[in-house]
Amino acid sequence: MKILPTVVLSASALLASISISSAQPWQGEWTDATTLTGATPAWDLNASGGGSILETPNPTTVTSTGTQFAWATPTTGFDGSTPTGSTIEFRMKVNSQESGKDYAGTADIFTSFETSAAGRFEFNIASDKVQFGTLGASFALDTTVLNTYRITILDNAASLYINDNSVATIGGQPGGSNFGVNALRIGDISSSNSVGGATEWEYVRWTNAGTFAPIPEPAAAASLLGVIALGSVLFIRRRRS
Repeated sequence: MKILPTVVLSASALLASISISSAQPWQGEWTDATTLTGATPAWDLNASGGGSILETPNPTTVTSTGTQFAWATPTTGFDGSTPTGSTIEFRMKVNSQESGKDYAGTADIFTSFETSAAGRFEFNIASDKVQFGTLGASFALDTTVLNTYRITILDNAASLYINDNSVATIGGQPGGSNFGVNALRIGDISSSNSVGGATEWEYVRWTNAGTFAPIPEPAAAASLLGVIALGSVLFIRRRRS
């Protein structure tokens, strides 16, 4: 008879911890509620040749064509090399991928560990998969629908979480060519022939305060705890019989 109250108490404690964890603030954030240039901190826009960035109507669409490219980056506030690690999250989808291209768009994260390929995490998005770099780990996924991606970086290694799953889908190592330090860029930042298409971005946010894996929504956690409680009741009944 004393087991069930203990389980309920543990459930309450778990829900409380989830609520606390959910309050982790983002240090920088842009959403489609404003333009990139109107965000805080503001974002720079750059387009070359066939590349274009359409901010109105939101969400923002970044397009690259052929060897032409477009990208956007926050002007200040991002530090990919903090000792505690960094967390970057964005929600986006692929609207189209150019024929003959390997990817439709890219999210690039540059740290300050060193100004070389060892300081750059290149996250490529194709219409049917996501991949770290061009040779790194990949994961088959329908990216033509909106997905939420969270990337955590610590000690020059990255982990990818998809759609609030608390377990990392794939891990990644730095790679790609030297471009800069402490920068977060979305779209297609290079004239490489491997990227071409249109990607639609709903929001991008980050924190340099640590690495934070997604946590279950309170409703999902409550459902899980309900299953645990039911199991406890069945256990008690079995003990009685």
